[in-house]
Amino acid sequence: IVFLLLRQEFQQAVELMFTYPDSVNVHRIGSSLIDILINENDEKIKSVIAGIERDTPLSNFRQLIVSMVNRAQFFLGDERFVSLIVKVIKNPKLKCALLIQIGNLEEALAIAKESCSDFLPLIGNYAGHEGKVQVLADAVRAIEKIEKEKKS
Repeated sequence: IVFLLLRQEFQQAVELMFTYPDSVNVHRIGSSLIDILINENDEKIKSVIAGIERDTPLSNFRQLIVSMVNRAQFFLGDERFVSLIVKVIKNPKLKCALLIQIGNLEEALAIAKESCSDFLPLIGNYAGHEGKVQVLADAVRAIEKIEKEKKS
């Protein structure tokens, strides 16, 4: 499956994942994929991530990307690679959650204000713990604005 993903044969890879769900470990695929992609150029990485997102159901894509980001962030310590992966993702909820995970609260806040306000309290909480007073204040204002709009 990793070989198919690298060759950008996304539909065949997804078909295999669904045909043999009991014998396919999505986390292992994500880990193997990240180990190979880390040596590729940015354009190859972007095209593979974009293709997987385009051709994979969101739940499977989320599993795969989270395992890739976790491996890159916590085991390989490659922040550039993590940022590149997150930048390519189009789904706003997944992107916002990953931005919070990697500590990019400013960008997560901007996305949360636009399309996934459920993340605003979490962003505010993290901002408070990290001493990012401006982000905390912006999150609180956004929450207050939403509450005010609900009442009117």
